Amino acid sequence: IRVPGERDVQRERVGPDLTFIGDKLRPEWIAGYLRQPHPVRSWLRAQMPTFGLTETEVEQVTAFLAGLQEKGHPVLPPQQQAAGGPSPDLIRSGGQLVSREYLSCSSCHLGGDREPEGKPEELAPDLRLARRRLQPQWIVRWLQDPQRLLPGTKMPSYFSDADSGPQDILDGDEMRQILAIRDHLLAIGTAPSGPTP
Repeated sequence: IRVPGERDVQRERVGPDLTFIGDKLRPEWIAGYLRQPHPVRSWLRAQMPTFGLTETEVEQVTAFLAGLQEKGHPVLPPQQQAAGGPSPDLIRSGGQLVSREYLSCSSCHLGGDREPEGKPEELAPDLRLARRRLQPQWIVRWLQDPQRLLPGTKMPSYFSDADSGPQDILDGDEMRQILAIRDHLLAIGTAPSGPTP
């Protein structure tokens, strides 16, 4: 486990920060990844080794990692939690928000409406993995304040105040926009590469 904010001397050889990984990743994805590691960011030189864990060891490590959660952060209100099926209108609004006309998420992320720009080693995670990989509540917290969750991240904060979101989508309601992006990410499917756990 790395200390948040600690500078990596050999960044390409250091794995991700696991400090609060249980808030971010779904336990079933963690278990599948431990059984059969595969690239999440194929452009990184470092790769997770295959340890040949037994099923009992997979369950134990998964339980440990899923338990690494930030204590004391407020529980999201019920209307911000992913309960039931998302509305098609909200998913469509989320698709608009991530498009090149608005937040242009595919400038950095794979899985958007165009190929990402920039060097391969600077690409952000593939958005098509979100549904299988990420906890819905974490996506909301990440969109609200990425710097709080990962100090120094290149992810911009699009919703830093009540007036920061686009005013012509969902009446400029920032929280509804965040939920729309979350629901869109959870609806766009999974990346074709890598095994399905």
